[in-house]
Amino acid sequence: MGAFLVFFARSRIRFLILPLPIIVALPVLVVMPIWLAEQMWLSRYSDGSNVAFGAHVGGFVFGLAVAGVLRLTRPEEDQAGPGPRGDLAGDREQLEDAIAAGELRAIETAGARLLDRLRQGTGTDAADLALELRARLEPPLPLRLWTSCASVLERHDVDAALAMYEDVVRASPADAAALRAHMRRGELYKRLGRTADARRALEQALAHPACAAGLRDTVERSLAGLAGAPKR
Repeated sequence: MGAFLVFFARSRIRFLILPLPIIVALPVLVVMPIWLAEQMWLSRYSDGSNVAFGAHVGGFVFGLAVAGVLRLTRPEEDQAGPGPRGDLAGDREQLEDAIAAGELRAIETAGARLLDRLRQGTGTDAADLALELRARLEPPLPLRLWTSCASVLERHDVDAALAMYEDVVRASPADAAALRAHMRRGELYKRLGRTADARRALEQALAHPACAAGLRDTVERSLAGLAGAPKR
């Protein structure tokens, strides 16, 4: 969490407040110091607790220190820093430079940064960026960015989201990103009532080499939920 504060200070964390329910997004620069202060208070005053709050504080400080050193000594690998101008226009400029240079890793980093910034608004601008990248970029594709774009489009253009997930599967079927794509396709097809397609996508997820125990349980539960649904 200390490292998260260093690398993602300008990001926001979404909280679900029950029983209202409402969702609020708070800056990392606000949430993390409050959490640290809480842990420090608990470590001093929660006598008799079985929770090592002091260890939480120590881990936070250690992560803060290590990430601070990494950011100072290896700034070229800082994937969460601002664009050249430190604002939306700067992030867009950096993405355009990466696309012009054809550097896949730079496109993925700059695109993810810009997408994350746009998602903090209504989400419509983020969806527009996702559609723009789909129209402009050709293989080899930035797979992690592609799945993030598809995730944004799920609420705005389901067909485009499905197409981008399928792009990931075709581009690199053995990559872990393809596993996520299979799982999301299964859930989207289920939402659309396309039970046969949902079952096929989830079975592909189950057969994927990256489908470890925890994910396997999730996929199997999704498949079980389709058991009584009509085949379409």
